[in-house]
Amino acid sequence: LQSITPCDDDWYKDRNIKVLLNHRVIKVDSQSQSLSCENGVQLNYDKLIFATGSHAFIPPMPGTQIPEVFNGVMGFRKLIDVDFMQQVTSRYKKTVVIGAGLLGIEAAVGLVKQGMDVTLLHRGDVLMNRQIDSKASELLIKELSKRGINVATGHGPVALHAASVENNKVCAVELDNGDKVEADLVIFATGIVPSMGLAQASGLVVGKGICVDAKLQTSNDEIYALGECCEFEGNTYGLVAPIWNQARVLAKQLTLRENDEVPVYFEELFATKLKVSGIDVHSMG
Repeated sequence: LQSITPCDDDWYKDRNIKVLLNHRVIKVDSQSQSLSCENGVQLNYDKLIFATGSHAFIPPMPGTQIPEVFNGVMGFRKLIDVDFMQQVTSRYKKTVVIGAGLLGIEAAVGLVKQGMDVTLLHRGDVLMNRQIDSKASELLIKELSKRGINVATGHGPVALHAASVENNKVCAVELDNGDKVEADLVIFATGIVPSMGLAQASGLVVGKGICVDAKLQTSNDEIYALGECCEFEGNTYGLVAPIWNQARVLAKQLTLRENDEVPVYFEELFATKLKVSGIDVHSMG
């Protein structure tokens, strides 16, 4: 946890930043410029920033829709998801990872290292299709296969099946060609959904995310948004590089002096790296 935490408690204290943990915000009143927390605490603000992140997207299909969701089905987005996957080898043996983007590949490699039988399932023919082409994908598939991962491309999941009516435990993934892949653990790495419910309930304009302009300003002049919860010019975000740029722009925006140039955010191309030991994949442009 320390290795992925950018700042410790002293860093915040030295900068006069008050951190309130376990304060879930349940209401924002933009008229009175105040917010209410689930534990009863109320706070006033001059400027407010939504940085509510995102949650894993699990496609709606038989076997994934609450309350019928099967045991052994999960998204892959949070630290607790990683903790869970590090502890499952004694309970699960056959895993299907759905989605062969960066996260899906990293999950598959991590699980096969723990001795699990892993199938990496991707609807398209090209792995990491947002970053690489078909030739590079072929090379990547060969490397993953050498590590014992069964890579299946070209067909997507349409349903999850349970062992029996009485046993609500996933046992197979049905594909759109009628095939079934055995699994007692199914992990969806199929993208993210911006967490914008609170913003929408607060009256802010939302689309795929919380809509912001080039100043990271929402439809309310005193409220901003950045990161995985926001939408700018039709784009939403799942990689950290553009979000760091948003943070820099917003920090300058909130500390503007009278004659300062107004900072703006704009889209850039970034290099992407697959963080799998022994497989170096870089995408630029």
